[in-house]
Parts: sequence; C-alpha cells; structure tokens
Amino acid sequence: MQTGIYFTPGVRYNLTVHNRVALYGMGGAGIAAFHQDYSYVGKGIVTVTTGWSTSFAVAFGGGLDFRCTRLISLRGELRDFVSRKGLGLTDGRTHPVFGFGMGFHW
Repeated sequence: MQTGIYFTPGVRYNLTVHNRVALYGMGGAGIAAFHQDYSYVGKGIVTVTTGWSTSFAVAFGGGLDFRCTRLISLRGELRDFVSRKGLGLTDGRTHPVFGFGMGFHW
C-alpha cells in the first residue's frame, strides 16, 4: 500500500475566454511525503519494511473553470507533481493527478 501527500502552495493565473468560461494555469513548490510498504521474498528469506520518505516537490498544471452561478463553478484540472526519482506510485519523477469538482466564489 502506498500513500502520497503533496503540499505545494503557489500562484494561479486566470484567462477569461467568455463571461462564464475561464482557463487557468498554476505553479508552485513545496514538499511531498510518501508512505510505502515494501516486501521481498527470496531464497529462504522474507523482508518487510515500511516508512515515510519526503522530498522537495514542484507542481504545475492547468484547468478549465465553468461558472454556473455567481457563487458556484465546475472545474476540471490536470496537475503534475515532480519530486525526486523513486518515490510514489511510479518509478519516475512525475505524479500526474486529474481533478474534477466544484469551486465556490466569495
């Protein structure tokens, strides 16, 4: 089992393409933490290790914001978190995440 937590505060730039539709890009930097369980079964030996690893991380991405009302919008975005090699669900450095949800405007 594996868990990843990202804390990468940053900035976002909005580009309004219509009065109800906006594109946005974002970027930030911070820290990423991964909890990993490893097990190895070899010739007469079984090894199990567990622990947390942390790394500096950057995040960048973009999305689409569709304004439904003055206070609520629907959003879809793709972000890529980049950390040091060998962490997370993949063996590489990047950890792409797709998100969809509601945005609340005050």
